[in-house]
Amino acid sequence: VHSKTRVLVLGVSGMLGNAVFRVFAASEGHEVIGSARSASVLRLLPQDLRDRVVCGVDCDNFDSLARLFAQGS
Repeated sequence: VHSKTRVLVLGVSGMLGNAVFRVFAASEGHEVIGSARSASVLRLLPQDLRDRVVCGVDCDNFDSLARLFAQGS
Protein backbone atom coordinates (compact mmCIF):
# COMPACT_ATOMS: atom_id res chain seq x y z
CA VAL A 1 0.00 0.00 0.00
CA HIS A 2 1.46 3.33 -1.07
CA SER A 3 0.60 6.41 0.91
CA LYS A 4 0.83 9.91 -0.43
CA THR A 5 3.60 12.20 0.72
CA ARG A 6 2.22 15.22 2.56
CA VAL A 7 3.60 18.57 1.40
CA LEU A 8 3.09 22.01 2.91
CA VAL A 9 3.74 25.00 0.65
CA LEU A 10 4.09 28.28 2.49
CA GLY A 11 3.07 31.45 0.69
CA VAL A 12 0.89 30.29 -2.19
CA SER A 13 0.11 33.91 -3.05
CA GLY A 14 3.68 34.41 -4.25
CA MET A 15 4.90 33.46 -7.71
CA LEU A 16 7.14 30.59 -6.58
CA GLY A 17 4.79 29.29 -3.88
CA ASN A 18 1.86 29.31 -6.29
CA ALA A 19 3.79 27.40 -8.94
CA VAL A 20 5.09 24.81 -6.46
CA PHE A 21 1.61 24.40 -4.96
CA ARG A 22 0.08 23.74 -8.39
CA VAL A 23 2.79 21.23 -9.36
CA PHE A 24 2.31 19.20 -6.19
CA ALA A 25 -1.49 19.44 -6.46
CA ALA A 26 -1.28 17.93 -9.96
CA SER A 27 0.95 15.10 -8.76
CA GLU A 28 -0.85 11.92 -7.81
CA GLY A 29 1.83 10.96 -5.29
CA HIS A 30 1.39 14.00 -3.07
CA GLU A 31 -1.18 15.47 -0.73
CA VAL A 32 -0.54 19.21 -0.76
CA ILE A 33 -1.71 21.98 1.54
CA GLY A 34 -0.86 25.63 0.97
CA SER A 35 -0.79 28.60 3.31
CA ALA A 36 -1.62 32.22 2.63
CA ARG A 37 -1.68 35.32 4.75
CA SER A 38 -4.86 36.62 3.09
CA ALA A 39 -7.93 34.87 1.70
CA SER A 40 -7.76 37.14 -1.34
CA VAL A 41 -5.40 34.62 -2.96
CA LEU A 42 -8.27 32.15 -3.29
CA ARG A 43 -9.76 34.06 -6.21
CA LEU A 44 -6.55 33.39 -8.16
CA LEU A 45 -6.78 29.63 -7.73
CA PRO A 46 -8.96 27.10 -9.53
CA GLN A 47 -12.05 26.12 -7.55
CA ASP A 48 -10.77 22.58 -6.91
CA LEU A 49 -7.61 23.86 -5.16
CA ARG A 50 -9.18 26.45 -2.88
CA ASP A 51 -10.09 23.99 -0.13
CA ARG A 52 -6.42 23.01 0.13
CA VAL A 53 -5.33 26.49 1.26
CA VAL A 54 -5.24 27.57 4.90
CA CYS A 55 -5.66 31.35 5.10
CA GLY A 56 -4.59 33.69 7.87
CA VAL A 57 -1.08 32.25 8.25
CA ASP A 58 1.76 34.70 8.84
CA CYS A 59 5.02 32.83 8.17
CA ASP A 60 6.95 35.48 10.08
CA ASN A 61 4.99 34.66 13.25
CA PHE A 62 5.99 31.52 15.17
CA ASP A 63 2.56 31.11 16.84
CA SER A 64 0.82 31.35 13.47
CA LEU A 65 3.05 28.61 12.05
CA ALA A 66 2.61 26.45 15.15
CA ARG A 67 -1.19 26.61 14.74
CA LEU A 68 -0.82 25.62 11.08
CA PHE A 69 1.33 22.60 11.94
CA ALA A 70 -1.06 21.59 14.73
CA GLN A 71 -3.93 21.49 12.21
CA GLY A 72 -2.06 18.99 10.06
CA SER A 73 -1.38 16.44 12.75
